Amino acid sequence: MGGKHYQAKDPTPVTFALATERLLKLISGSEVPVFDVIEFTPGIINDDWLRDNRSAIADMSNLTLVMHGSRITATGLSYLNGLQCLHSIDLSDTGLADSSLSHVVTHPNLVDLSIPGTGISDTALEVLSQMPHLVAVSIDSTQATQTGIAHLAKCPKLEILILYDANDGNIAQLHRLPGLNFLTLRNAQLSENSLASFKAIPKLTLLTFIDCDLSDEQLTQIQTGLPTCQVQRITSQQIEEIEKSLLD
Repeated sequence: MGGKHYQAKDPTPVTFALATERLLKLISGSEVPVFDVIEFTPGIINDDWLRDNRSAIADMSNLTLVMHGSRITATGLSYLNGLQCLHSIDLSDTGLADSSLSHVVTHPNLVDLSIPGTGISDTALEVLSQMPHLVAVSIDSTQATQTGIAHLAKCPKLEILILYDANDGNIAQLHRLPGLNFLTLRNAQLSENSLASFKAIPKLTLLTFIDCDLSDEQLTQIQTGLPTCQVQRITSQQIEEIEKSLLD
């Protein structure tokens, strides 16, 4: 790839939330850009590390910062405010709350944000409309409510959504995202009503199911019902293999 990949401890499997834009564009056959990546083994990073290493981080380019499962707070994120180089940030499975997004929106070039498994609520997503370059977002079912999706609909460039643990209620809201092209559902609870919800998404071109209880017959039915959309089912293991290849 040409970018640098840094890990704070022994190598660990890269999480799916890492650089969702570049992963999904690879799956869809588009060109993959060059990234620098800092990935932390879950649990070892804290606010002090972010404070002490801000200068080194700021010297990177097109940076993907993976802090999945880390012990950080809004104070730690404040040490990174305004980074020009930050392209993608993974804050999944952290203890971050609503106030943390006030620091995330200070990054002028951020295109990819991952926040499932946090304490960030659906109402807090309102501030994301202040991010003019945001293309990809990863959230969970507690954030993908009518309120949360209404806020995401105000993000002018949002094209990619990764949704964890979705149910029919979540999926039924997605038609409100006018620019949604790539939708990935992980551990979703699908029903006979799901196909109608997918059909209602106006610009959907790629629908990916990961670890969903979906039979071959159901997959064929969805593909038949969405003739202009590529539908695929992949496993967690395949995701790990793809992401590792991106970092070779």
